[in-house]
Amino acid sequence: MIKLVSEIFADIGYLLLLINCILLGKNILKKAKPYKVFFAYNLTMFIIQMTSKVLFTLKMNNLFLSHFYFVFQFLLLSYFYYVLLEVQFQRKIIRIALPTTLLLLSIHYAIEPELFFAFNLFEVFISTLPIVVFAVFHLYNLLNKEHYFYYTTIGLLIYLYGSTFLFLSYDLIMIVGDKQTGKYTWFFNICLYVVYQLFILKDLLKQRKNGIRT
Repeated sequence: MIKLVSEIFADIGYLLLLINCILLGKNILKKAKPYKVFFAYNLTMFIIQMTSKVLFTLKMNNLFLSHFYFVFQFLLLSYFYYVLLEVQFQRKIIRIALPTTLLLLSIHYAIEPELFFAFNLFEVFISTLPIVVFAVFHLYNLLNKEHYFYYTTIGLLIYLYGSTFLFLSYDLIMIVGDKQTGKYTWFFNICLYVVYQLFILKDLLKQRKNGIRT
């Protein structure tokens, strides 16, 4: 039962992601740079998600795609917040964090290349933490400004906090629990992703109603 419900919610998440891609992609060349970067991020995530779904359907190993997911998420969202942030100190932190994170990941995979075909918890943590910091920077900057990509950032923080906690605790859950407990963990992660996509959709509809800033 939980497997069927998880698949349904996953498909809902894919559909919402597709809708968000369409809304972002409409007249994309006329939109401001943050929209172009965020569109590239959503489109890349959609391609990776669909490829993963096809491999899963064919009963082929799709774990290696998780590395592309987390690395591209890190790269594109880092650049997204770099474009959004106007405080030079905050932008400097992104310029330092981006190459440092990539270097640490490169060293990690050079030491343990077999992890490329497995789910890497170190990669999840080190590629997610900087994005959380950048997102918090953006929310802080919005205290006295127009709420530009406000709901998107709130949804992203909810998803990253919850998802990272679930991923990092997954091995422990499997040790002290059972496979059914592990399935619930993945289901909760899927629910968080759906919530994230709904927050993005809310932001896009709100900005569409008020007029897109270019």
